[in-house]
Amino acid sequence: MKTKLLLLLLACLSGWTLAQHPDANSDVRKAFLITRPKAATKPAPKTRAKPRRLNTADNAPLGLGYTLYQRDRNGDPVRVDAAQEFHAGDAVRLLLEFNVEGYLYVFHAENGNAPTMIFPDARLNGGDNWIAAHVPYEVPSSREADPRFRWFYFDDKAATERLSIIVTRNPLPNVPTGKVLVANCSSGSPGCAWRPTEAVWNRLAAPAEMLASVNARETFGQILTTVERDAVTRGLGLPSGAPAPAVVKMSRSPKAEMLTVTMDLVHK
Repeated sequence: MKTKLLLLLLACLSGWTLAQHPDANSDVRKAFLITRPKAATKPAPKTRAKPRRLNTADNAPLGLGYTLYQRDRNGDPVRVDAAQEFHAGDAVRLLLEFNVEGYLYVFHAENGNAPTMIFPDARLNGGDNWIAAHVPYEVPSSREADPRFRWFYFDDKAATERLSIIVTRNPLPNVPTGKVLVANCSSGSPGCAWRPTEAVWNRLAAPAEMLASVNARETFGQILTTVERDAVTRGLGLPSGAPAPAVVKMSRSPKAEMLTVTMDLVHK
């Protein structure tokens, strides 16, 4: 179910540490933000029917920006430090932003077990995983019809999670998406979840330690702004004046095909 996927993803993301490299060069953040549009753009298309292979030499380095929000007493999303300890009943939501158009994959492994792909999913948008540049993505979505599913609520179960978020310029080979993923699900795959073989996963995980730069900024306590809310709701590109993500990670080479963020997370 869509709800199950979103709750699992947020459970993993709860342990992200925002201040990974506090001494990182601020040029990382500047390079990420410089490609934002000067004003809000038209809504991005939900899918791209015929993906084209991009010329990496003509593109900026791959970048991923992310911010964790927690629901405050008034029900508003407020930026928080993912390194803090959460308690049963706390509610959080993640905001992701990318500096290029490309493809998003999320893998989850719990307590050292084999990874499972939790995004894309056959039950979400036909298994499509294309992403638009600088259009923010919420997990879970504040637009869920049922208010109970607009946040992730922490329970009292402890676990150690490993979350791997992969952003690519072109679709990953041997990883099912779209119609292929839907077909795999229809064939009876348990829970419609795809699990890579050890050989495939080793190829995917190999670039995880590629050279990359990280810039973190402590902006805790800030409430989600109107411009951010509009961008999420309408599928708009965030303008240059919108608040920056709490953490930005970018590949050091403009020719990089792939950027990976891997985190070991503890849910107490």
